[in-house]
Amino acid sequence: MRFADQRATREELRRFEPIEASSLHVDPGLLSHEPQRNVYVIVLESFFDPTQLGALRITPPPLQALEALPGWQPSASLSPAFAGGTARAEFEVLCGVPALGLVDPIELNVFTGAPAYCLPAILREAGWETIGIHPYKPAFYNRARAYPSLGFASVLFGDRYQRGAADAIAVPDTPERYLFDGELYDQIIESVRRRDRARPMLLYALTIYGHIPLRLDPVRRPPVVTVDPPHDRVAVLANQIHYRSAALARFLEQLGQLDPDALVIAISDHLPPLPGGRLDYERLGFRPRFGGAGERRLHEVPLVVIDRGRFRPVGLTRHFGVYHLVLDALSGGRYCASRACDAGERDLASYERDYRTIVGMGSRE
Repeated sequence: MRFADQRATREELRRFEPIEASSLHVDPGLLSHEPQRNVYVIVLESFFDPTQLGALRITPPPLQALEALPGWQPSASLSPAFAGGTARAEFEVLCGVPALGLVDPIELNVFTGAPAYCLPAILREAGWETIGIHPYKPAFYNRARAYPSLGFASVLFGDRYQRGAADAIAVPDTPERYLFDGELYDQIIESVRRRDRARPMLLYALTIYGHIPLRLDPVRRPPVVTVDPPHDRVAVLANQIHYRSAALARFLEQLGQLDPDALVIAISDHLPPLPGGRLDYERLGFRPRFGGAGERRLHEVPLVVIDRGRFRPVGLTRHFGVYHLVLDALSGGRYCASRACDAGERDLASYERDYRTIVGMGSRE
């Protein structure tokens, strides 16, 4: 987008519709009919099922730890991103509208810290404590300003990148460069054990392990998954997913014991990048669980939903459907009874009015 066009679009977006008059508005009373409970939303960097690369024989199955959980029920979601652009997936999950890219390819880049109307803000208004976590750099994708805009009252980044912060995620030096998912989950579990349960909580975490450059610590995480015929990038990914799957399974089990009434959602941001991009996925016979035609296949990623200790299958949704799923679960079904929760069956352009309201609010100076 040309600079002049971008500037004009920004000015136009700032003339947004008041929330109270828009279809976005959620009466806080809607969330008071049911016992208020905690919500955990985990967005996983480049998480997928490598066995869906049908041209390769991958053993053992990297997701076997997850699939062994009692009552396992997988679902999937269509990400707005492919092999990058995590912040676009975040925007959809947290704001409930498609990432249309009308002012910037990455919506979070234009957020200034001004209050927008996204899931954290809605729950905060209704009495939830809202916590955002990312064990990486505050400036990456403008998250230091964007997360407060979305409604997070507390934001924790990696302590290596946020020197002197009172609260931060501990990120030790590691040959893998990024904090392993399991070490992040351990810190979340410890904080859940310590916290005062007087208020319900929305805890949102974005992982970073699995981001390129891909590295595997041969001492702590020796390769156990084989790929035939050999493929170096897929071999590293498959072994990372093996360990990440086991860590996620353990985390879900621990949360189930600590917080049995919680709503827990784990969703991938996008498929991981392969050296040949889309062509590699085609050559390696990528076939996701729900299939679909053309480009849509390359946007389908895993989704896990656990509601009060039980896996809840939702089939195939879109990332912005997660926002509506959360509000519907917390309202005992009243949210979707009062509006269309179609998970993107409409033409994406039909969401433009709500999109403009959210981005316009968040981009105010």
